[in-house]
Order: sequence, then structure tokens, then C-alpha cells
Amino acid sequence: MHTIHQSHFLSQIYHQIKKHGIIINDVTKSLDKTLEAFQSVEDAIVNIKTQRNVMTNKAKIADYDKILAQLEKASDDLIGAIALFQKHEGSL
Repeated sequence: MHTIHQSHFLSQIYHQIKKHGIIINDVTKSLDKTLEAFQSVEDAIVNIKTQRNVMTNKAKIADYDKILAQLEKASDDLIGAIALFQKHEGSL
């Protein structure tokens, strides 16, 4: 389960950052918003996969496959952004 491990990883990062007492609100808000965006994308992926599984229209299935590919790329990009937040955690 690729997304479960990612969610756990991101949750650990989030709690680690909070634990170290990073108080800079703008950066914390940006990180919070990025984590929320990641969770929203992951939720959308799950919902679309569920919808796709009951579809019979081949053209619609093909479009949903394209949507899933784009959302999975977005998820990977958000993980990259969160990793950059983590990289600079000490200097925030």
C-alpha cells in the first residue's frame, strides 16, 4: 500500500516538526496547507478508484485512468515539497 506508507511518513514529519517547536507561523501554515493538500489528493485517489471499479463505459474508464495518473503525480510532487520543508526544518 504505497499511499499508506506515504501518509505515515508525512504524519511523522509533521509531528517531528511540531515537536521541535517551530513557531514561525507562515512556514507552519504553508506546511500545514501542503499536508492538507496531500491528504485531499490521497482522498480523491481513493474515491476515484472506487468509482472507476464500478464503471462500464470504456471511454470514461480511460479518462479516470488519466485522472488517477495526474493525481498520483501530484501526490509525488507534494511529497517532494514536504521533504524540502523537512530539509530546512532546522533553519526555519
